[in-house]
Amino acid sequence: GKVARVSSGVRCGLRNSELPGSASNSLHMRGKAMDFCVTGVSARQLLAFVQTLPKVHEAYAIDGNYVHMGVEKY
Repeated sequence: GKVARVSSGVRCGLRNSELPGSASNSLHMRGKAMDFCVTGVSARQLLAFVQTLPKVHEAYAIDGNYVHMGVEKY
């Protein structure tokens, strides 16, 4: 019942190259990753939940609110 807000989903190569720290083979470019938050949920809480999902291969907190989640191995 809470709102999820995606800050970065699918990216083209140009946009990906413009973002500092983005991997040149980013899963975002294949639609296999997203950065998001959920209103009223801390990144720590969200990360704990995301890490229980069966198809998630990578997940980490970006800051106190946002989490990165990738659903495929590099």
